[in-house]
Amino acid sequence: MLFRVGIVLNIHKALRVLHGSEQEALAWLATPHQAAPFRGQAPMDLVTSGSQDIW
Repeated sequence: MLFRVGIVLNIHKALRVLHGSEQEALAWLATPHQAAPFRGQAPMDLVTSGSQDIW
């Protein structure tokens, strides 16, 4: 449980550093991406999939 909480907190921190606002960070999470680990899925879909395996 602590591992998952740590992952969520690190994702939140990284998104706040990379994006200027909370709205931009949330939009990025909800938008499907074609980059390698996402394969057309939105990052939020992967975060909520119940697994830490991305490959």
